[in-house]
This record gives sequence, C-alpha cells and structure tokens, in this order.
Amino acid sequence: PDLFRWAEVPTTDHVETLNHAFDVANKQLGIPPLLDAEDVDTTRPDEKSVMTYVASYYHTFARMKNEQKSGRRIANIIGQLMDCDGRKAEYSRLVSTLLEWIRMKIQDLNCRDLPNSLDGIQRLLLGFKQYRTVEKPPKYKERSEIEALYFDINTMNKSLVGEPWAPLEGQLPQDLERAWQQLEQAEHARELALRTELLRQQRLEQLAYKFHTKSVLRKGYLKEMIQVLSDPRYGSNVAQVDATVKKHEAISADILARTERFEDLSAMAAELVKENYHGAETVSRTEQAVLQRWKELLELLERHRSSLAKLAHLMTLLREADAVAHTLGEMKAQFQSEEVGRHLVDVERLLQQHALQELQLGALEESIRRLMRHGAGADGPQQTTQQLHHQLQQLEDSLTELVAAAKDRKARLEDARNLYQFLEDHDEEEGWVTEKQRICRADVAAKDLRAVQALRQKHTALLHELRAKDLVAQRHRSKGQSLIDAKHPKSIEIERRLASLNKQWEILRELAEAREKQLADAAEAHQSEVHRSWVNLASKYPFLPLCVPKQQYPKKDAEKYRVSISRKFSEGTTSKRGNRGWGREEVLVRFPQ
Repeated sequence: PDLFRWAEVPTTDHVETLNHAFDVANKQLGIPPLLDAEDVDTTRPDEKSVMTYVASYYHTFARMKNEQKSGRRIANIIGQLMDCDGRKAEYSRLVSTLLEWIRMKIQDLNCRDLPNSLDGIQRLLLGFKQYRTVEKPPKYKERSEIEALYFDINTMNKSLVGEPWAPLEGQLPQDLERAWQQLEQAEHARELALRTELLRQQRLEQLAYKFHTKSVLRKGYLKEMIQVLSDPRYGSNVAQVDATVKKHEAISADILARTERFEDLSAMAAELVKENYHGAETVSRTEQAVLQRWKELLELLERHRSSLAKLAHLMTLLREADAVAHTLGEMKAQFQSEEVGRHLVDVERLLQQHALQELQLGALEESIRRLMRHGAGADGPQQTTQQLHHQLQQLEDSLTELVAAAKDRKARLEDARNLYQFLEDHDEEEGWVTEKQRICRADVAAKDLRAVQALRQKHTALLHELRAKDLVAQRHRSKGQSLIDAKHPKSIEIERRLASLNKQWEILRELAEAREKQLADAAEAHQSEVHRSWVNLASKYPFLPLCVPKQQYPKKDAEKYRVSISRKFSEGTTSKRGNRGWGREEVLVRFPQ
C-alpha cells in the first residue's frame, strides 16, 4: 500500500486504477501483469486468472519476506561497516582538524614578533591566559574523544574485519601525541618569552621612569647652576675676589662631583636605546637636551674659572705690589736714616745691615721686574688693569728713588767707616808713637858693653820698625788727606789730628836719633874699658887668646894682639914639648882658668 500513489489515481476510473496497480507491481515487486484491466473490470471476471495473479503476489511477498530477513542481516553488517567507515572518516576529519589547529597554534605561539610596550605584552599575556583557560581545554577534550574514537573504531574493525585499523600516515595517535607535545613545548616557550619580555618591559619602564625623574632633577640643577654662574659680580677688592674664588672652587667641586651622575643618566639612556625601548626617541632627545645644558654649564664654568683666574691673578699682583710698596716704604725710612754709628764696630754693623738690605733691595727689584712682566701680560677688567699698571709704575719710581737712597746711605756709612777707621788708626798710631817716644826717652842704664850692645840691637830694631811704620803712617796720612779732599764734615778735626801726628813723628825721629847717639857713646866708653881689661889679662895669661873666640876679642888692635900672643904661645910650647905644639883643647884641659 505504501507503493501505491492514491493521490494520482482517480477514484471513479477502475481501469486506470487497475493499470496503475499492475504497473506498480510489475515495476516495484517484479510481478508480471497477467491480467488486463478490462478483463478484470467486469461483473464475472476469470477467477482462475485472478487467483493465479493473486498467487503471484503471495509467492512474491513470501519470497520478499525471506529476502528481507537476509537483507536485514546483510544490512546490519553493512550498516556496521558503514558506521565504521563513517567513524573512520569522522576520525580523519577530527584528527586533521585538530592537527591543523595544533599546527596553526604552534605557528602562532612560536611567533616572537612581540609588541614593544608593556601594555601590548600584558594584552598578549591576557590572550595567552584566555587561550589556556578557554581555547585549549575543549581541544584537549576533543583530543581525548579522538583517542576514544580511535579505540572504538579499532575494536569495531577487529570484530568486523578481524584485523586492527591503520589510519592514514600522519593521523596515528602517536602523531597526535607528538603534535600535542610540540604544542605544549611551544606553549611553554611562549609563556617563558612573554614573561621574559614582560620583565624586560617592566624593567625598561622602571628605568625610563628613573631616567625621566633624574633628568628633571638634572635640568633643575643645571638651570640653578647656570643662573649662579651667570652672575658677573666678582668683587672690587682682594678680599671679595678671594671670597668669590673660594665660592667658585666650592661650586666647581660640586659640579665636577656630579659628572658621574650625568654619566649615569647617559648610561641609562644608552641602555634604553639599546634595549629598543618604545620611547627611545623621547629618551634620546631628553638626554641630548640635558647633555647640551651640561656642556653649556661646563663651558660657563670654564669661562667663569678663567675670568676669576685672571682677576685673581690681577689681585695677587696688586697684593704683591702692595706688599712690595710697604717693604719699600720701610726700607726707604731705613735708608734715609742719618744714624751712622758711634764707633767703628757700630758702623761696621750698620754696613753689614746695609749690605743685607741691599740684598733685600735686589730681591725686591727682581720681584718688581717680575711683577712688571706679569702685569704687562695681565688680562682682566680695564679698571683693575689700569690700577695695577699705575701701582707698578709707582713701584718702579719708588725703586729708583730707593736705589739712590741706598747709594747715599752706603756712601754715608762708608764715609763714617773711613772716619772711624781713620780715628781708630790715628789713635793707634798716636799711641804707638807715644810709646816709642817713651822708649827713646828712657835712660841708657847699661853696666857693661854687652848690655849696651843689646840696647843698640833693640834700638836698631826700633829704627827698622820706624821705617816700616812710616809707610803705614804715610798711608794713614793719605787716607786722612783723602777725607779732607772729599770735604768730609770732620775735615778740620782730621787736619788737626794729622798735624798733631806729624808733629809727634818729628819728635819721635829726633828722639830716635838722640838715643842712637847716646847708645853709640855708651858703647864707645864701654869698649875702651874692655880694651884695657883685655890687655891686662892677656899680659897675665898668654894662653887666653887661644881660649877666647876671635869675635870676643877687643875690637881695637884685636888681630895684632892675637898674632903676637899666639906667636909667643907657640914658641913657649915648642920649647917644652919639642916640635909638637899643643892644641886648643889640650890647653883648656891643662889651664882651665
């Protein structure tokens, strides 16, 4: 009945309905049309033919029932095989899809084109977390289902075919396991890369924050120091300039001590640029601006130092010039002093002191020459430079005056020394002359010729001394005359002393001549007495001439007496001893008296 299309058959047309039924049975059931519709659509159809045709239906339906049972069995097996094939196809599809997802995900995870910012890395970390918590778990479940499907297919295939099922190459569970392990490795590497980059970006952000904070501090410091060093007021005197120099030294020490901080700032900027920080251009511009200001500060510091050094040099020259001027003033007072001492030792002391002062003056002159050289090349404020040149010119003029005063002072001291030396020499000379006059005035108190001869020898020595001393006296008189010729203030006294000394010398010469005559007369008198005594002794003692040296004979007729007595002596001894004469030694032995 299911094969019959009731809607297409007219309900009133029996023939058409029968023909449709016969066609359906022939086409669908394989029952040949044994009857005609016209033969059947009668009042009394052929029952035998109808029964035969109906029996065909019966046989066909019986056969179809048996065939349906076998078909159901075959259909069941075929259905299982088809179900297994469907599962295999589903397995292949699922494995291919999962492997493709794993491949794409590994490719995404292995990508290291990371954003160069902390926000971008944080977004990637958030996406990675979403992948691990949202996207990955279903895939992991799908993987488990695929493995379960594989085992189901394998079991079904063994029951249907009798052998295990082998998927296509690359779709084995081992391949899926290997791909999943690669996915987890890529996932771990991705996580490590993201966290490393996150730490790097955090460090760079902290470094950038520190850099910008330090750059603000450095800019403020540079602005303040440039403002301080831009002050042109150095001071108008030595004390103020010294204070400014000390202040500059303190500022310079503070600035140079911060060099390391600016180097650290440059190091931070270099590290940020090297690490490809996303704000590297801003960092570089900030660094260049700070370093440019730092360079300007150092140049300003150097100009400030140079200007201060020049001004300090000028002030040093002025201070030295003041000190030299003060010393020149003190020395001028000393050189203008009229004190020349009271005696020779005093004036010698003053001359030694003056020699030391002249050495000091020479040192001051060298100092002034040095100041002049330095002052000629000094550079600085015009007013200070003019003041220095004016003061140096005054020093040079004062030095010229002081040199002249030193010469005058030395001349006065030398005149005083010559005077005191003359007076001392005069006193010594006068004392010596007085002493010699006293000697020459002494009485000749000689008891014998020997004493007279001793006095004459002393007087002869005195005469020699007089002649030698006369040369000294002449030099002394020459010195005195030089003082007189030089119109010394004491010329009258010097002339008086020279006249007195000359007079004393004349007296001494007269006394020496008189004493020489007295000694000569005394010697003559004692010589005559000795002559008489000798003659008497020689007449009494004929051997006496041989016992007395020749030089001790009386000078008057000494040789004649000696020859006469010697002859007599020789004759006497020969007569007593034959031809052998006695020698002087033997005579002394025999006649000691």
